[in-house]
Amino acid sequence: GPAGQVRAVARDGNTLYVTDDQKNVWKYKVDNAGATTKDGKLTTTEGNYPDGMTVDCAGNVYVATQAGVEVYKPNGDKIGNISGFGGALNVAFGGTDRKTLFITGPDTAVQSIVLNVPGLPY
Repeated sequence: GPAGQVRAVARDGNTLYVTDDQKNVWKYKVDNAGATTKDGKLTTTEGNYPDGMTVDCAGNVYVATQAGVEVYKPNGDKIGNISGFGGALNVAFGGTDRKTLFITGPDTAVQSIVLNVPGLPY
């Protein structure tokens, strides 16, 4: 299986995203038996140490990095950064409508921001 730091599953359930220690997010195809096959690179993050990831219902991938929360389309195009969260370590959607993105940082504080799109599962 894939070696890396953190994993997230795409909206289709057939793509696994894995970070490495070189600022990359890799894609793996997942078959019905759960076996994985490397399927290329999603992106190279701007910030060092890509860590926690999550996916929204549109398939966009949110990656916690030293630069903050970087957001990428499923094809790897960068949407942008969610500012004010430098040193982000992990991200997860929650709240009753799953539109709240919870972000942890190096000081273990949990911060949140409400977005227009809910996270998975939706």
